[in-house]
Amino acid sequence: MPLRQQMPALWWFIEGRVAGMGRPGFNRYRGSDLSLEEAIVFSWLGKLSDTAPALSHFWQFLDDYGPKIAPFHEPSTPPITDRLARLRERAPLLDVLERLSAKTHVFENVSWHDEGPEPHLRLTRNMRQLETEIELLKRHRLSVLISLIEQPFDHGILSEHFTLHYLPIEDVSPPSPEQVYDLAEHLRSALAAGQNVAVHCLAGVGRTTTMLITAHLVLGHTLHDLKAWIRRCNPHFLFRGS
Repeated sequence: MPLRQQMPALWWFIEGRVAGMGRPGFNRYRGSDLSLEEAIVFSWLGKLSDTAPALSHFWQFLDDYGPKIAPFHEPSTPPITDRLARLRERAPLLDVLERLSAKTHVFENVSWHDEGPEPHLRLTRNMRQLETEIELLKRHRLSVLISLIEQPFDHGILSEHFTLHYLPIEDVSPPSPEQVYDLAEHLRSALAAGQNVAVHCLAGVGRTTTMLITAHLVLGHTLHDLKAWIRRCNPHFLFRGS
């Protein structure tokens, strides 16, 4: 079975050599196919290392992150502000979490708890999904993993299987010129050594595609050709204003 069928969030920038993908363990479902509510909860979960996060943290995330991704989900009925406000309620949030668990297999046994100083969730990570994705990547001879997410999650287990590089970029934010040049150099040296590379953010769409485009500009490709190429190999990426 092709790797893209087993890991739908993965896509090939260069077939068999350079892949874009979501955070390891988060590739069972394509992020661009999630609803607004699922996407924002998925984004929050992907930034967590805590297995009992306070809901006040999620509500702050709604305030900070909601306006950033709202333009990608408009027009919307009911309005996006109303849809996001409902995620502060127990039943709607648990419904979204249940749907996400069924689609992505990232977490198990997600529950809401009111005891303690403030409401919180309890999460059990599905490590089998991470282990499955590691084996799939190795089977397809991907040996270099370049992470663009804010924290080096799962470093211990990933470092046992891959050469790791970290270029942390805040979600829905542009990379620095230094990060672009660093990625270009990582790609150049890995490919010259016969190694295959996977570049990942959380969902494998925004930061990953942006960085692969800009790094290949540094490597001598034209923006016109790169835009045409991305529209073929990763059509879920949105070129805003073009």
